[in-house]
Amino acid sequence: MAGVVEIVCAIAASKPSYDLCAVLSRVKDGKVHNLTQGYCKIAVCEPEVVSLRKLPLHPTCFSLAPGERLRLSLSAACFPAYPVNTGTGEPLSKSRAIDAQIITLTIHTGDDDGSLIKLPVVTD
Repeated sequence: MAGVVEIVCAIAASKPSYDLCAVLSRVKDGKVHNLTQGYCKIAVCEPEVVSLRKLPLHPTCFSLAPGERLRLSLSAACFPAYPVNTGTGEPLSKSRAIDAQIITLTIHTGDDDGSLIKLPVVTD
């Protein structure tokens, strides 16, 4: 694989604003090695409505040997790398971290929901 990995998620959120952080890792011999990651802030969304969100990860280059696996980790925050998202939809300049609310993200997976990982496969 060489290039930009893209994560496509069918997501519903409990609040009008949330963060999405993704880390793609290689699992080898019981150990996990990060390959690439990405982050985005969803500033305004309609709560509890499923929508497709695309998240490009940083460019990467790697190969997988037999027995190695990929692991995708998703989280709703990436603090302290990025500021806390209060979930209110207010700009950071008008919100305070102490006002942060619990945000529940529901990620829909299955054959027909649209969630997927796009890998930049390179062949000889």
